Amino acid sequence: MRCFRCFVFVLVLTPLFAGTRLTAAPPLEQLLPDSTQAVLMTANGADLIRAFEVTQFGRLACDESLRPFLIDLERECVRAQTTIHELGLTWEDFKSMASGPAALAIVKSRPDQVAVVALVDTAGRSKERLSSIGKVGHHVKSQRGELKAKMIRDIAVTEMNLPARHGSKPLTIYELTKDDLLLLTDQESALQAILDRWAKGSNSLLNLPAYQEVRKRTRFPDGKPASFSWFVDAGIVVTAASATDTPSKKNRKDAWAILHEECLAGLKAMGGAARLDDGPWEAHVRMAICAPGPLGNAMQMMNFPNQPQSRFAPEPWVPKDAVSYWSFSWDMKDFLTSFGIVFDRITGKKGNLEAIIKDYKDAPVDLRRDIFGRLTGQVSLISDCPETYAKRTLIAFQAREEPQLAQSIARMMEIEEDVKPRKFQGQTIWEITVKPRETRDGKPVQLPKMALAVANGNLFFTNNVLLMEKVLGTGTPVEPLAKATDYLQLQQDLDKLGVKMSSFRMFSRPAELLRGPYELTRTNRLAQSENISSKLLRNWLVDPVRIGPTIKLNPAILPPYDKIQHHLQPFGAIAVTRPDGWDVIGIALKSGAPVKNP
Repeated sequence: MRCFRCFVFVLVLTPLFAGTRLTAAPPLEQLLPDSTQAVLMTANGADLIRAFEVTQFGRLACDESLRPFLIDLERECVRAQTTIHELGLTWEDFKSMASGPAALAIVKSRPDQVAVVALVDTAGRSKERLSSIGKVGHHVKSQRGELKAKMIRDIAVTEMNLPARHGSKPLTIYELTKDDLLLLTDQESALQAILDRWAKGSNSLLNLPAYQEVRKRTRFPDGKPASFSWFVDAGIVVTAASATDTPSKKNRKDAWAILHEECLAGLKAMGGAARLDDGPWEAHVRMAICAPGPLGNAMQMMNFPNQPQSRFAPEPWVPKDAVSYWSFSWDMKDFLTSFGIVFDRITGKKGNLEAIIKDYKDAPVDLRRDIFGRLTGQVSLISDCPETYAKRTLIAFQAREEPQLAQSIARMMEIEEDVKPRKFQGQTIWEITVKPRETRDGKPVQLPKMALAVANGNLFFTNNVLLMEKVLGTGTPVEPLAKATDYLQLQQDLDKLGVKMSSFRMFSRPAELLRGPYELTRTNRLAQSENISSKLLRNWLVDPVRIGPTIKLNPAILPPYDKIQHHLQPFGAIAVTRPDGWDVIGIALKSGAPVKNP
């Protein structure tokens, strides 16, 4: 909890800090050690702020219709004494100090210790910096905390100790300013490591091969700098994911650890760079996933070969109002063998998946030959968000020999419990009944039926049978996504990037993706949704086991979503498979002239 509270503090602080000086501080990559597990950096904090304020998210935050809610949020944060208010600082305090380079990092300072570090260039803003640090000191004292000076590497450092609150551990923050660079961290060992690299950056992030590779692969073609960049060591991703996974049996390894060992051991790092307000685009993102290998036997199921861009065009059944559309190439010939390695380790029984496959042979169906052998490798993934605000998702595997595939699926489904066939528009839909789930208040919620079907040259599976009916048609032709104005505009812009071959093509409409969670929040119905985004909102706002007082907001003062959704514009991306990983390029349209669909 101690690290989390400091992380939230510097997360807010770093982008807003950022000159001329007699002695320049070293590059931030030189100061950070090679044990840095994650870092977010900007070459100029002030420029980043200005660029953000003209983006759709900046305009959304300044929308007058949201002002009553934001005032209420600020008031609740003060009452609940969130981390930012514990430090006695405001948004304007942070903004006034923005100047040059800044970085927020998670550093493994010792084998058993992780530190959060903020490095902020405040050249030309010393008055504002001193004023803000003074406010922090005054606030620490007012909270019965402690301020004391100490020498570390012969440099004066301020140690600020905040007492434990709401059952959390005490928080300690170390602060120093050297060559106009403000340094904040929650671990003394991390501060020492950075000071040791001030004159000479040995064993620094700058010298780390994985970091160098990410930076090389995410440079913009015109050579101009990014608004901000990031780097993540693969190990911290697995560690963070494992922390949320509880093995079903004592002494059994968790699923994420197994996945890392069998699939992702060769995954070294990932990172990217982004420009805001970049010419014709609101955002231009370049990302690299470094996986030089060896990736493990099970990684063969993650075989996404590059194909010509024409292969990724949406088929006629993809509806025009889809809120997201992914199309990708997937070579699945080794999927069952590779997946079986992971499946058997997770279940703890060798040959477990093969036993399941053998059961289907009694149907008789050979999964490898009759099902996977009839898939072409082209996959589409779509989602929509109807007026019920429940996100629905459907995946489609392009298939050959459709009649034979339909017969094999029928033989499989006939031996399954809670699966019933029915006819719809001349097609057979296999409906799968899902057991009810309980909400946090103990009330049962009946989830929609899932569905499986073979039609239109695809094997379809969805988490909501109503989406299956929509895709198969209700007697009238479905308006296709391929003719939507915003989709066409984004695809034309993606084509300008000059990528001829890729493995993924992605399109999304954030305005529609956020509609569900927003309206559920506004109408006080978050408890009725099991979507990930809704769960995150519910945990933040109403989680009864969260340490500290819950932030109690009045969602009724939120404006109707239709009044603010125009700020959010479509986003698209292309992914390219490489021998040593994947590269991703994404762009977001500008919202100055909202795109209208026919």
